[in-house]
Amino acid sequence: MTFLPRLTFLTAMLASAGLHAEPMLFTPCADTAVPGSLCSGLNVPGGYDEQGHALAGEEDRAHVFVRKIAADVPAGKRPKGTL
Repeated sequence: MTFLPRLTFLTAMLASAGLHAEPMLFTPCADTAVPGSLCSGLNVPGGYDEQGHALAGEEDRAHVFVRKIAADVPAGKRPKGTL
C-alpha cells in the first residue's frame, strides 16, 4: 500500500471513530531534506476501548511524524486549501 492510500485510510478511520486529536503545531524542520518544509509530531494511543477512550499505558503509544510541504500555486491563483 502506498503512502496516499494509507493516509486516506488513517484519516477516514479517525473521522469515523469520532476521535479528537490535539492540535498540531508546525515549525520549520530541523533537517534539510525538503527546504522550506514544516514539521510536527503527535503521540497517539496504541488502542481504544469499546467506548472510544484511549487505552492507558505509555508503552502502547506511538509517535506520528508529519512533514508539511507547500504546494506550487500558479501566479495569480489562490491556494485552494490544505490536504
